[in-house]
Amino acid sequence: MIKKRIIYTLLAVSLILLLMNVYFEYSNAEKEKRTVYETSKSEIEKLFIKVVLEFGIKRDWITTGINKNTEYDSLSQIFYIGTPPSIQIINIINDLSYSMKKLNVDLRIHETKNNTRSEIDIYSNNYLKLRAVITHNPDYKREYSEIAFLVESDLYDLGNLTEQSKKIFVPFTFLFKPSNELKSNIESVMQLNSSYAILICDNIPAEDFVLEPTDSKNLISRNVVNIISLFGRERLYIIDDKSLLYSSIIYNFIRDEFGKRNVNLVKLSSFSDLRGKDLSDIASIVDFHSENGKGKEPRTLVIGLDDFVKIQEQIKAQKKKGSRFTKVY
Repeated sequence: MIKKRIIYTLLAVSLILLLMNVYFEYSNAEKEKRTVYETSKSEIEKLFIKVVLEFGIKRDWITTGINKNTEYDSLSQIFYIGTPPSIQIINIINDLSYSMKKLNVDLRIHETKNNTRSEIDIYSNNYLKLRAVITHNPDYKREYSEIAFLVESDLYDLGNLTEQSKKIFVPFTFLFKPSNELKSNIESVMQLNSSYAILICDNIPAEDFVLEPTDSKNLISRNVVNIISLFGRERLYIIDDKSLLYSSIIYNFIRDEFGKRNVNLVKLSSFSDLRGKDLSDIASIVDFHSENGKGKEPRTLVIGLDDFVKIQEQIKAQKKKGSRFTKVY
């Protein structure tokens, strides 16, 4: 009997200990659920200002005022942001929402006055950490730079050209040599939401368009007519002024043959040539023209298609700041 009682007692104690263990594990789990990381006010403000400045908003368009609403004692100040009407406030809100995804915050938006004024409240753990009022101000203007890209490519693989073009966010102008591929695919090229210019240079790969220093004047004259007839007088024609063709005796005759048909040959060296440069150098040059070209004459940059695709995110960031990207006319 005594042995049985001892066994029952041990079993009862074991069961009690097991239940207590389960209880404490459940209690700790619930406590962990309730203890959520709270994002600090300074962290939220820092990220908020960073996102706003990415839109080319000047720092003196950002002011603060004292929070007089005692209901929100966790808040000491309110941000007031003035923006040019060219900036859609919803784009700032979308970027804020995306940038704060990984933080424990809740964005609450109150839009008024036909999307020209929005109030943004940012909470963490139900505490109001930031309040901002963004308003369009017609007196505010962003200075902008204007950049056009001449994108050199060939048409040996139209499918690849089409796929690469889909990755480009801004207007641009293709730069093609006269070729049979271009002749056959003009309509497809025009559907790529771009324009194109013609590059006159050495080694044009088409008998009907070739211009060689050793060719007769009759042949050169005929091929100039072929080029202009197919691609049009309104097209931009560029001469590679580092080519053998340009430095040859026959070049003046070629220039005059284009000229008498109201086509002016523009020197390639009149544009900034990025072809053959490292991608980091290309990125630095694009940033330089975007930041330092504000209020100045538009710049045209010549670049290869692959490199142009690779810098699209950078171009997108500059466009957000106000830089304008256009086709070459």
